[in-house]
Amino acid sequence: MTNDDILPDHVDPLLQLIHGGWTSQVICTAAELGLAELLSAGEQTLQQLAKSAKCNPQALDRLLRALTSLGIVTVGNDGEYAMTPLGSRLRADAPDSLNAQAQWFGLHSWSLWGDLTESVRTGVSARQRRSGVEGYVDFENTPQAAQLFNRAMCELTRVVALALVSKYDFLQSARIIDIGGGHGELLIPILLANPQAHGVLVDLEHAIEGARRHLAGAGLGNRTESIEGDFFVGVPDDGDLYLLKAVLHNWDDDRCAMILATLRRNMPANSRLLVIERVSPDKIDGSVLQQAALRSDLNMLVGRGGRERSRAEFTAMLKQSGFATTRIISLAEGFSVIEAV
Repeated sequence: MTNDDILPDHVDPLLQLIHGGWTSQVICTAAELGLAELLSAGEQTLQQLAKSAKCNPQALDRLLRALTSLGIVTVGNDGEYAMTPLGSRLRADAPDSLNAQAQWFGLHSWSLWGDLTESVRTGVSARQRRSGVEGYVDFENTPQAAQLFNRAMCELTRVVALALVSKYDFLQSARIIDIGGGHGELLIPILLANPQAHGVLVDLEHAIEGARRHLAGAGLGNRTESIEGDFFVGVPDDGDLYLLKAVLHNWDDDRCAMILATLRRNMPANSRLLVIERVSPDKIDGSVLQQAALRSDLNMLVGRGGRERSRAEFTAMLKQSGFATTRIISLAEGFSVIEAV
């Protein structure tokens, strides 16, 4: 009897789905240990890497074998490890880095998903049931978590921002107000592509200093303002164009109505609003993009208490708040831009 007879090349598809979460933790651990940075200078043996990463060699070997199976690292015939192009994206300084995404999900979102059943039963997020906290005000007391979150949002925003710049005309917008703009990853490519525009980033205190550094690092310090603000209270009233990316999905319908009412009250009559969000599918076909939107929807349920919405739901919500939807443009990663006036 051969090994092939004992262990046929088959994995139960349902079992594979059940155990799928292991990859998040493996990749998060690689990011936490800085393996991509350690291997950026060249290949290393297990012993060299264990010393550099301050890890138990036998335990690290087991992690590296798992990462090899996922295509994150490779091991040569000489036993030296190297990062693959895919794995190199775990470097924090990589142009297309997902280092913060890996750590944010593995360290902060992971534990909340373990409470999904109760969130489905009650409709209340695990975070709110555990701490009673809504929104992002808790970041004021957890600066390291706030920094990691804002980095993670920059990584996710990068590709969406480039798609937006290529598909939307900003030439008539002299003053662009980014509400809840984080560290400015959406605003930067817009301003770089439109030298006539001035940008204003509005967010809570935890994001402002990072936004100023990020915008200045992009050479936009003299064309931007970063101001502390609360979109439930007020927003600048002098914009030509207002950006609202990945904000509404954090909140239930009543809170979204409050946010949109603040914008409607403060926006000049001839200005425009761009709502940039993942759009929930009307029919499920099992595509990767749909799975990403549905995963994000459950992530908002268990994490922040919000939800993803369909095109029809966004249009109706905007109409109820005094906005007319003029067009919807598909972007990237399942995101769309909904233009309203």
